[in-house]
Amino acid sequence: EAELKKELLDLRREVARLQQKETQFRDIILSSAGTQKITDQEVIQAFADLRQKVQQLASSSTFDLANIPAISSDWTQKMKNFYAVCRPLRSRDVSNRLKARIFAILHQLILGEPYFGLKRENHTTPRNGELWDIDVMDQELTLCAVNAGAIADWRICTLNCIDLLKLPDEYSHSVAATIENFFAPLIHKRATKSQRKEMEEKILEVSKKSVELRMMMQRSKEGY
Repeated sequence: EAELKKELLDLRREVARLQQKETQFRDIILSSAGTQKITDQEVIQAFADLRQKVQQLASSSTFDLANIPAISSDWTQKMKNFYAVCRPLRSRDVSNRLKARIFAILHQLILGEPYFGLKRENHTTPRNGELWDIDVMDQELTLCAVNAGAIADWRICTLNCIDLLKLPDEYSHSVAATIENFFAPLIHKRATKSQRKEMEEKILEVSKKSVELRMMMQRSKEGY
């Protein structure tokens, strides 16, 4: 009998905990569903800001665009292809290629991802398999012809819950590291420590701007 009482007490505590969680998420949903209206102009301005940051990054004097390094066997195939194409080009053309490649990385890891940041495991946060299914759920709702407005409301509320986990900010650093590794061979050999630090900060800023833009697009009811 004492064992049953203990189990009953444990169950009641678990029910109370789940009810508290339910209330928390319901409050988030009720406070935000359908209220966030993002205009075309806001999205256009955010993209313009991102493009400007990428242009500034690509034209940085910390990059030695006049001396493309020899292809290394340790590089990924994408890096080999990029640097092979750049070798015969003028500095200005290399800068344009650099800009295009930065945007390609941002699109692959952020701008083209419906729920970016959830499928990348870092060293401090354990992999959370349940979060991986969120984008699949979005696709299923669309395939089942659920009302677009209802899907938008669900997406906005889901993103607000995700934001509590602070994953997007962590993901900015992960994307920045990917960009840094890709273009590390272009860093001028005589670049100072402060110049390298400034370059890292610029790359991180570009990643954060991209994350902000994607979050804005995802939270919009216009279906960007």
